[in-house]
Formats: sequence, C-alpha cells, structure tokens
Amino acid sequence: MAKNAPSTTRIYQLVFGLAFLFISYGAVRTMMFGSTTKAKQIGFMAIAFAVVMWLDKLYWLVLPLCMMLNVRVPGLPFDSAELGCIALIGIHFIRTCLHRDTKVPWNRQILAAFPLFFWICIIWAINPAGMNIFGTSTMGGRFYFKIVLGFLSMVFLSAIRLGESECKLLFRVLVFGSLLSIVLTVTSPGLYAASDAASEAPGSRYVLLSFSGLYYLVWSRYSLPEILSSLRLILIAGVSMSALALSGKRNVSASIGLYPIYRALLTGKHLTRTLVIGILAFMSLSLVVAMDGQILQIPESTKRSLAMIYPKYRSRAREGLHDTFRDDLRIRAREIIRNHPWVGRRGFRLELADMSWLVGQRRGERGEGHAYTGSWHSAIYAYAADFGLPCLVFFLLFVWFNLRFAFRYARRIPCGTYASASFLYYALSCVHGAVCMYTSGHSSFTTFDSFLRFGMLIAIANGFEYKESPRQEAEGIVAAQ
Repeated sequence: MAKNAPSTTRIYQLVFGLAFLFISYGAVRTMMFGSTTKAKQIGFMAIAFAVVMWLDKLYWLVLPLCMMLNVRVPGLPFDSAELGCIALIGIHFIRTCLHRDTKVPWNRQILAAFPLFFWICIIWAINPAGMNIFGTSTMGGRFYFKIVLGFLSMVFLSAIRLGESECKLLFRVLVFGSLLSIVLTVTSPGLYAASDAASEAPGSRYVLLSFSGLYYLVWSRYSLPEILSSLRLILIAGVSMSALALSGKRNVSASIGLYPIYRALLTGKHLTRTLVIGILAFMSLSLVVAMDGQILQIPESTKRSLAMIYPKYRSRAREGLHDTFRDDLRIRAREIIRNHPWVGRRGFRLELADMSWLVGQRRGERGEGHAYTGSWHSAIYAYAADFGLPCLVFFLLFVWFNLRFAFRYARRIPCGTYASASFLYYALSCVHGAVCMYTSGHSSFTTFDSFLRFGMLIAIANGFEYKESPRQEAEGIVAAQ
C-alpha cells in the first residue's frame, strides 16, 4: 500500500460526510418547499438520520439526549425517546454489519429482563391488540411496540463500551439536555402536555418538573460535602429543589430528601454526615410547617407534597390535597387480580364492558379512566392487573437485578470521575423508582424506561471493566501529547 494512501477510516468519514451533505440538502429543500405534512416529516427524519451519521462512533449520544428531553415531536407519531431508540437500533445494526465497531459480547446481565419481556409478549399473543404502532399508547400495538424498542435498545447498549472520555461527553450532553428541557417547557409547554388537572395554568407544572434533571445531575456529580462547600452548587441545588417542591408531585418532591441518602448508600461514603444533615433539615422543615398560616404561607402545591409526612395537610379537603382515586384504582386492580390472577386484564385492548365502565362510571372525578388507560399510580398493582401475578414476580426480579448491579458498580467505579457521575445518574433513578414503586404514579408503561436505564448502566460498566492493552495505552499517551 502506498505511504500516503488514505486509510479505511478516512474513506469511511469521506463517504459519510458526502452522504450527510447530500441528505441534509435534500431534507432542507423538502422541509422548505414540501407541499404536504408528510413531506416535511420525511425531511425532518432525513436531517435527523444525517446528524446521527455525522456523529459516527458517538451515535449512541442521541439516545440519552432524547431520553432527557422526552418531548413529543410535532408532526411525528413518536416521542423523542422512541426516535432515539430507533436511531440507536438502526445505526448500531448498520455499523455492526459494516464491522465499524469493536465486537463486544452482550453482557449476560440483560438476561434478567428476558422473563419480563417474554411474559409481556405472551400476553400480547394471547390477547392480540394489533400491530398499529402509530396509535395511542393505551390501545392497539403501540404499547408493545414501545416495549420492543426499549428491550432491543437495552440489548444493543449492552454491547457498547463507554470509557471515561465517553462518559465525560455523556455527562455534558445530559447537562445540555436538562437545560434545553427547561427552555422548551417555558417556550413550548405543549411539547410535554396540553394540560394538567392539578395545575391552574396548562403546562405550568411541567416547567417546574423540568428542573428535576438538573437536581439529579448535581447529586450524581457531587457529594454532600462538595455541594455545601461551593456557593455555586448551593444555588443550583437550591433553585432546582425549590422548583420540585412547588411542582406538587409527591414522588418528585420525595426525591429532594431521598437522593442524598441514595447517593451515600450507593457509594458508601458520607452516610453519617448525610443522615445528620438530613435530620437537621427535617427539623427545620417542621419548624416552617408549624409557622404556616401565622408568619408565612406555604403554597398549596407544596402542601400537597408535604401531606405525605404531615397529617395536618391530609385532613384539609382542598384542591389536590384530599383525593381518593388511588384507593379506587387499587380496589379495581384487586378485583381484576382476583378474577384473573395469571393474565390480569390481558394487556391493552379495551373491550365493550371496559368502555362502558369508562364512560358511565365516576363521571367528573379526577380518577375517571385511570384504570383503563394504564395509569394505576402503583407499579405493583400495574403489572399484576395488566399482565398477571407472574409478570409482577418477573418485574420484581428485574428490579432486584437492577439494584444489585447498581450497588456493585457504584462502589467499584472511582468517585469523582465522569464514569461515576454518569453511572450514578441512572443508578439513583433506579433506586428511587424501586423505593416509590407502590405509592408513586408508576404504571407498566415504565417498562420502557427501565430497560433503557439498565442498558445505560451496563454500557458504562462495560467501559469500566474494559482494560486497554499496552499498545492502546501507548497510543493514548502519544495522542494526548
């Protein structure tokens, strides 16, 4: 081969660069001059595909960014997380066929998800809901399509290695996605939801909830002593914590006090200090609650969250403070489990009797339709009522493997590294979901998110386990110089 002959990598980059320019040019013309909505949709997807191709080896970054945003894409039948999964699966398959990536064996930890996935597929076969992937997530095949997307993405993520340099870039993308989600909820709240029953202004709650990603990232990157020693971190944590408290979401508000404890338990560091400061913070909060209505006035949305630990707010029949729809849902779920313990309500396919209950019962109440739209507000009841008790057992086993994996690597990966910060971001979410699975707003829809989080944990752990050869280390040193 000639000395100055271009390498295979350079040829590959040239080809993809030309393809990127060609597709981008055609997509922009389609979006600008296309006469139909379908043409503009094709143009958008072409641009997205060109961007993913341009990322080359960093194509996987599309998924965590799309997961962080989690918005509805106007004009497309998929949300951003689903589009991220489609991009990951498609590009990973293409690169594998072209032998562009180093072959990494699939991590055997994903076997923990197989029983849960296959049982859901069995229910789909028993009660076929169709293959319509463009409909609503509560009817037809859309729910199952999303589960398949999450499962395949987890499998492909388990064959990816994310080293320290990749995790540094990943964490920066997560920060960017968090800030972008705050901007989008302020400027375009309709991308998240049209309205909220417990919010006076449509979308206002989602603006507050958008700060959750920023709050979780702070605790993923820094320990409690590091946060308390930096005024900048105190301000960031304080602003995001205040937003979460004002959101009125009990599950999210609980994470304010629980995340520091989760981090201390996962890393095994600063546990005593975290508990002492937590007790002092709880005493201060109790003092503020005691002064409510006398010296200061706590917002109603915050009282809704505080009702979990302060009974004085539970007895007040104010908007959003005294609701019984969770009890009604659990009564309905227990009835389904007693009648059909093995298969539940057989997944998502509404029957005539279901529609009669949905239309004719509980008219005007906040809980109307929750059961038949899959929003059981309890993961325990959700899996048992939707897919039967065996599915609940498989789900609990999957959660246990998630926690076991998270605790193992959270202490092995050195703290202070971006690999540790990225790993803790997803691990803390897994722990919080497991702790609040009974009382929170979880449903069987969270299977999709659970698969993706576990896949990201495995990818980061793969990078930690990977030991570079002496030749690769030497090349890295030379490149750094």
